Amino acid sequence: MDNNTDFVVLQVLSYEISSLDLNKPLDALFREVTKEVEEILKLADVLVSKYKTEVFISEKPPRYEPNDKDRNGVKAKLSEASNALLVSKSISMDRVHVISQGRLACNPGKQHDERYQTDGIHLTSKGVFFLNNNWITKIKEVFTDIVEGNVSPVQKRSPPSGGVKKDQACLLYTSDAADDSLRVDLGGRRI
Repeated sequence: MDNNTDFVVLQVLSYEISSLDLNKPLDALFREVTKEVEEILKLADVLVSKYKTEVFISEKPPRYEPNDKDRNGVKAKLSEASNALLVSKSISMDRVHVISQGRLACNPGKQHDERYQTDGIHLTSKGVFFLNNNWITKIKEVFTDIVEGNVSPVQKRSPPSGGVKKDQACLLYTSDAADDSLRVDLGGRRI
């Protein structure tokens, strides 16, 4: 990644919520979620400061785990709280944009089965399509000069050192992936 990078997309995953000890008090769990959001925003701030790039942070997709895996819906509620914190804390940050994943929300039934695997967390190929479409929609809102381009797979990148804990669950996609053989071409913008 260098100063020629147009933008970075951070996809925040739900794994850290899956690994929480639900026997802890709810306020302790909320503090852990808050800390994770603050670390992601710190990484975004470093990327903006160091590389002068736009940073897009994708919300966690909604969770639909069976009750035996998420008693009282605590994990789903913590995921929602995490997304709300992400939005509220990023509002005042220049060049940081939150990508809503609300379009992945659905009621149980056919729509749910098309978007989510049976575990209620992992997305099907149609769910991934919605997730990626949400990315592209938000990027086009910021970069209004983007025209339709050829879309092909994008390469997963590692976050810069010192920006996030080693065990932090986050994917980093950069606009300089176009320098590699795998990329998404958004009409001249590199992702």
